[in-house]
Formats: sequence, structure tokens, C-alpha cells
Amino acid sequence: MNTVLSLIIMIRQNSLKQDNNYIIADYIIKNVHDMEKKSIKQLSEDCFVSTTSIIKFCKLLGMNTYSEFKSMLISTIKTRKMQLIEKNKKLNNQDILNHIVSFSFDADVLQLKKEINQVIEQIKQYKEIHIYGATFPLALATSFAEDMAIKGIYVNIHQYNYEVSHINKQEGVHIVVTYSGRFIEVNRNTYMQIISMDNPSVLISQKLDNKGVVDYSIQLPNTISSQYDDIILLLLFDYILLNV
Repeated sequence: MNTVLSLIIMIRQNSLKQDNNYIIADYIIKNVHDMEKKSIKQLSEDCFVSTTSIIKFCKLLGMNTYSEFKSMLISTIKTRKMQLIEKNKKLNNQDILNHIVSFSFDADVLQLKKEINQVIEQIKQYKEIHIYGATFPLALATSFAEDMAIKGIYVNIHQYNYEVSHINKQEGVHIVVTYSGRFIEVNRNTYMQIISMDNPSVLISQKLDNKGVVDYSIQLPNTISSQYDDIILLLLFDYILLNV
């Protein structure tokens, strides 16, 4: 989705440091439904940045003024709401589960449904999600993050391709996505910090051995070909989106 909101999510997601652009992008995603009422002065005060920084951010998105940016953002939100309504009319839980089965050879539908629904209940409660994993699988979550923002649920995507010494503890449901379990092996310290938080932790993987004391887990079925793993993850995101 090449929308203003998706570009804002990409800026936040791909920022190497928490600079002004990251701060502004993160704030907008968290408060997307309040932006229509926000003046540039209010936004700068809420983000603790200058109005000049706000204008620079707008220009980064291809717009010269804050008014132009806000108008485009509001239009995007209205359009995406309508698209979500139409999408939900065409989707139902059983169809999504049937599609998952069609791409796998060992899917336990009843168990999968139970595991996903447990996580959905936590998401409904916290209305904030933090997703961790390697770059490529998490790139699939960008559209999911945009759709969830429209539904009033904040999604922050954390990408780690190397060992990090510390992660910030934040409210919300913390989800680790790793098809093979390699993320846990390479980032063991990070993973242990995630599942040790006071907030709910979730592991989504084909390999649930060596998972530690995680609150919830979703066993991804093995697919008839590894190229279908991404499709299973996208279907899983659709199921969550449909039910929150």
C-alpha cells in the first residue's frame, strides 16, 4: 500500500535511530484518529519538536505544507476504512483457515484457531502490539500495521538482524515471528528479555522447542513448499485483523 500512512509506518520502521522523523511518525501512528484536530503547533508540542521539524517531515513525504499533509492523511484514513469494510465483507474465519490448510500438510485447524484466538483476546485488551523478527518476514507486516492503525490498534515493528544488548520495555502484546526459530538462536538475549516482560509474550513459529516460558504460542504449520510460509503469515494477519 503506497499511502501516506504506509509511508509514515515505513519511516518509523526503517529509522536507524529515534530522531525527530521517528518521533513524529510514531506519534502519528499512535494518534492517527486525532490528527484531524491537531494543529501544527499542537503536534510540535506533543512530539517535543519544532514546527520546522514538522514541515521537514511533511516534505519528506512529498508535501510542502502541514495542511496539505493533514488533508492527504485524513483522506487516506477515510479511504482505508471503506476498503477494510469491503475486505471484511469478503473474508470469514473459516475461509482463512481453509486457505491455510491448502498450503500446508500438517495444519491442526482446531488447535491453530484456539491459539490465534487467545492472542486476539490479549490484543483487544492492550490495543498495542510489538512485533520482533528478521527484516524480510516483518516486511510483510507493514500493511497489517496500517490496517490495525485504522482500527485504533498501534503496531510497532522491531527488526533485529544481529544481537542487541537491550530492548525497551513497552506496554502491549509482544510477538516474536520466526519461521525456523533462528531468531531465537541468534538473538537469545533479546528473546529472553521479550518473554520476561510483565506484558503478554507470543511466539509464532514452526519450531516451538527451546521456546522458554512464553505466555502464548502459535504453531505455524509446515508448508508444502517454503515459498508458502509467507502466505501463511499473511493469512494469519488477516485472521487477527478480522477479529479484533
